[in-house]
Amino acid sequence: MADTPHAYTEVTDNPQASGFVTPTGGTLTSCNFIAGRKYLIVANSQIAALQGNADSQVRIRHGGTAFDDSFQRNEGNADRYHNWTYFTVWTAVCGEAIDFQYGSPDGSTSDLGLMTLFALEISEELIECTDWYFNNGASASITFTPANANDKWLVMGTRQISSPSSTSSNTMTLDVSGGLTSSLPALDIEGEVILDDFVMTASRVYDLAASSHTFSVGGTGATTLSEAVFAINLSKFQSSGSVYTEAPIVHCGFGGIWDLDEIEAQTLAFTPATLGDTWILGYITSDGQTLNQAQGRLQVDNVDQPPTQTSDDLPSTVYSNDNRDEMGMHFSTVENLSACAHNIDFDYMSNFSATAAAEERTLIAIRLSTESLQVPPCPPTCLTACAISTTNIDICWTAPASGCAPDGYRIQRESPTGGGFSTIVCDTGNICVIYSDLCLCFTTQYNYRVFSRIACCISACPSNEACATTNTPPPSCITVNQSTFTSTQTIKSAGED
Repeated sequence: MADTPHAYTEVTDNPQASGFVTPTGGTLTSCNFIAGRKYLIVANSQIAALQGNADSQVRIRHGGTAFDDSFQRNEGNADRYHNWTYFTVWTAVCGEAIDFQYGSPDGSTSDLGLMTLFALEISEELIECTDWYFNNGASASITFTPANANDKWLVMGTRQISSPSSTSSNTMTLDVSGGLTSSLPALDIEGEVILDDFVMTASRVYDLAASSHTFSVGGTGATTLSEAVFAINLSKFQSSGSVYTEAPIVHCGFGGIWDLDEIEAQTLAFTPATLGDTWILGYITSDGQTLNQAQGRLQVDNVDQPPTQTSDDLPSTVYSNDNRDEMGMHFSTVENLSACAHNIDFDYMSNFSATAAAEERTLIAIRLSTESLQVPPCPPTCLTACAISTTNIDICWTAPASGCAPDGYRIQRESPTGGGFSTIVCDTGNICVIYSDLCLCFTTQYNYRVFSRIACCISACPSNEACATTNTPPPSCITVNQSTFTSTQTIKSAGED
């Protein structure tokens, strides 16, 4: 059973650095990507400065160029780890890698407690503006109507802010209106714990009705540099599981010792449909109800994932909060899970004799395959291609005569023949067996093939190939300016030959 193309790396050995550096293992190399295809990129880290009040910084890059909206600079504090989470949708460029960078801007040393970097191809097997939506910019929102009621959707929102004052309250909300109305999760970070650019990210799973919904990012306080919203339909994957609980669960710590003092903020029982990679994402809003430090960890079958969260001297996420601060806490991992029951839990605790609450508690597990468990359809037959004009070729085919009837087709094209096929229509969405390919170049050869499709399952092989060459434009009429020519006439007398 083939997985949806994806890549994942993690760093858990606590390397220390200054300036901006890429840790060993902190890169998704270019061989993981196909130019022109779109990928969901999700990065997560815990980072702290080690020297007094020195600052720390973090970002990711593509091909050596920073994603500007990923940059975060944290106020220095030797006992404070900042949980940083960033996502975007990126169109791959030939030869470009994705890498994570961290360090300190003032020459001091920062400590990387944990880093994960995940990329999922979403443009070939999933359909943009049907199965997933993304918008980013100075202000971001997405509006869509789900095709089916009660499908579960993962929605992520982020707000990057700039230069808050030390006394300001800086908020971020994940807002939805339309068929469902909510402004949760809601984050609130006092300016005293952040400097310069800061990224606030929240995630949630929604059960959506088949009516219009608008998702957007709200916020007050510091200047907004950028926003982004992403939504993906979990039902498009072979199997997925999720749970969301809005109500807070309160914890009063007494020692901050893992396996003694923590509570399970959220749990999820998940059985993958088949053996293979599963992406697991955990999120809570950590509410510092009194001055405290709060920590979290993600476990799969009672084992830290990523590893070392329990054994680190400063495990996972540590915040120095007061009663105003509500901070997002994310963990992400990719694990190869067998097709049996697994227990996933998000543990949470306050380190001192103080009260903290975990709110908007979310766990998501996605078996990274959109391949259906049903029998693939047979391929179409008798594909033909015919040039209609200088810019238009019509193709037609015969639906498969045996097996399950397809509910759509995938169409691929190459130019010239042997140049390599690419998908021009991922899913026609209907049973029509005719397609008009428009806006082509004149006097150019195009070669086609077609796959049958049922839901997310496509035929194991394509139809026969068929090629055609667009027509050549007729020659243009040439007007000769006779004034540019001279003519010599010989006038003969009467009687001369």
